[in-house]
Formats: sequence, structure tokens, C-alpha cells
Amino acid sequence: MASSINVTGHLGLSYDDLAYVNEQIHIVTGAVTVFAVGCRLLSRDFERLEKGLCVGLFLQSVILPPMGCLLAMWFELAEIDALAMIATASAPVASSVSVLTHWGKGNVALSVLLTVLSTTLTIGLLPLWFYVYSSRWTTTVVVVPHPSDVSLYLALVIAPLTCGMLIRRLLPRVAKKLAKFLSFAFLADILVTTVLIIIVNPSHFDANIEIWEACFVLPVFAYVLGFISAFVLNLPYEKCVAVSMAVGISNTNLIITTAHRLLDHPGAILRIPEIYGVFAPMQGLAWAMLYKKCHTLVHEKYPNIFSSKEYDEK
Repeated sequence: MASSINVTGHLGLSYDDLAYVNEQIHIVTGAVTVFAVGCRLLSRDFERLEKGLCVGLFLQSVILPPMGCLLAMWFELAEIDALAMIATASAPVASSVSVLTHWGKGNVALSVLLTVLSTTLTIGLLPLWFYVYSSRWTTTVVVVPHPSDVSLYLALVIAPLTCGMLIRRLLPRVAKKLAKFLSFAFLADILVTTVLIIIVNPSHFDANIEIWEACFVLPVFAYVLGFISAFVLNLPYEKCVAVSMAVGISNTNLIITTAHRLLDHPGAILRIPEIYGVFAPMQGLAWAMLYKKCHTLVHEKYPNIFSSKEYDEK
């Protein structure tokens, strides 16, 4: 990146300055959001989640990567955009999933575990799936996330989550107030980082219609696939919501960070992760509101549609 590029005129901030500010805002708001989620959880909430974990990890880690490849082929994306689409589809679960799962009345503990485990597995799975599915376009590009970046994203989930759970155990009333107030840091993250991304890379949003359509379709497919698959496999409603949310939002920040590490001038390869990074969370808000509306309907009027065995035992 050329730090001499001044994209804000009278503000006197360079491309690198804004990119750094954007990254720091995302880190802080992400940690605050996960802390708020932790303020709602107890250790017993993490029991009997094995089936949901297997379903969510399989869909996110095995099914989504080829879907990224198929979308790249279907929309006839250029090589650089096809590679970016595959990398985006192969990324782990985003940390913001936990708060959206809470708003959608889903199983928050399951969403947290899916985030942690998928992020851990991404060290091996991201380069594997990228190599397998990008071979249609190239065999010379390799995408390997740096261990320090993966460790950072894990720490940004585990540390604030643990602190929040500790407060929940010791000061439950304080934790309840903090959880309610701090959860909205996610909305601030969406708003501020979206504006900064547009300021930093305005040309990336001047993309052709096929790129916009592909970035819109991928999360829609993922949200629907996650919920339907969990329902068919007889998971209770709360876990269906958690799986849907986890599969629906990939951690594109890891892809962007990896691109900056591997390339001096990542340029257009950031286009799809950034556009997807705008679409997926906004769609997530819509799905969370829908799932919340359906929660009462499911449990009061149609209690037999979804399995309740795991939920009741818990």
C-alpha cells in the first residue's frame, strides 16, 4: 500500500492511517461485543452442544468453500475476484455471530464454540480448500493465514468472553446491564467500519453487477442452508438459529489481513471480502429479527415442529 495516498483531503489522513483506524475500531468493538455476550453465559450453557457443533462445522468448513467456487463460476467472475470469493467462502465464523444469535433467540454458547473451533481449524482448512478450488483459475497462488493473526482473533473471542462470564458469575445484576448496553457495539462496528471501508477503497464498490450479486447470494445461501440443515437433522430451534448465523457470516477481516500480509498491494483482491463484509452482517440483522419473531410462534403455537429433546435435557 502506498501511504502517500491522501484519500481524505483536508483531514490529512493517508490510506494507511484510515486502514489502521478501521482495523482498531473493528478489534475494539468486536471485543466489546463478545464481552457483552459473555455477560449472559454460564459454564453450564456449553453442555450438550456436540451435535450442533458437528453440523455447524461441517457446513461452514466443508460445504461453503465449494459454494464459493460454484458462485465464481456461475457469475463468471474474473480470476482475481474468483480467488477472493473462494477465500471468503473458506474463512472461519465471524465473532459478531454471537450477538446476532442472541438477538435471534438462538443458542449463544453454540455460536461461540463454532467461532472458536472454526478459527482454530482455519490454519489448515483455508489453505487446503483454497488450493483445491482455486485450481480452476490458478495453481500458483497460495493463501495461508499467519498463526499470529489466527491467535489474535482467537484471543479477541476467548479473553473478553471469559471476562464477561466471570462478571456474570460474580455480579449477575451488573452483568445483565452491561450485556444489554454493550451489545450495541456491534451496530457501531457495522456503521463505522462500513463508512471507513468506502472512504479507504471507494473504487472497490464501483464493481460490476456480477460481483454484487455473488456477494449477496453467498450469505443468503449460507443462512438458509444452515437453518434447514439443522432442522432436518432434528436440532432444536435455538440451535438451528445458531448454526444458521454461524454459517451465514464469515470472518472476512482475517482474509483482508492475510491479503495485506501476502501482498504489498492487495488492491482489487479486497473487493469481494469488503462488499461481502457489508452485506453479510446486514443480512444477519434481518435474519436475527426474523428468527426472533418466529421464536414465540414456534414454541407457543407449533412446539412439535422442532426437536426439543436436547434443549429440555440441558
